[in-house]
Amino acid sequence: MLVSKSKNAYYDRLSNKLSDPKTSSKAYWSILKSFFSDKKIPVIPPLLINNEYVTDFKIKADLFNDYFSNQCTLIDNSSILPQVPTNQLLNYSLSSFQIESDLFIYLSLFIVEYTIKNIVF
Repeated sequence: MLVSKSKNAYYDRLSNKLSDPKTSSKAYWSILKSFFSDKKIPVIPPLLINNEYVTDFKIKADLFNDYFSNQCTLIDNSSILPQVPTNQLLNYSLSSFQIESDLFIYLSLFIVEYTIKNIVF
């Protein structure tokens, strides 16, 4: 329990630094980069859900799954979908570097946008 409280306090401090307009750009990006490293396991920053930080990988994955699956709903009608050639994607691959760099860019943009929206002047 003490570790959990310490983690929450740590993430609160980082969150406050990220949302503080006085934080220098160097410090801001340093904090963001601390969430990303050369680890094999992707590091997704803790999620603040119902005023509690979620740090468990499986729970975060389930939360993302629930969120994104709720964004799409199937419209059950008599539409006929076009045939999609399946052989076009058979030889397509992504390196872990491409995935990590894309994830870093998207999460960074999300955090920047979120921080800008929540700055109180």
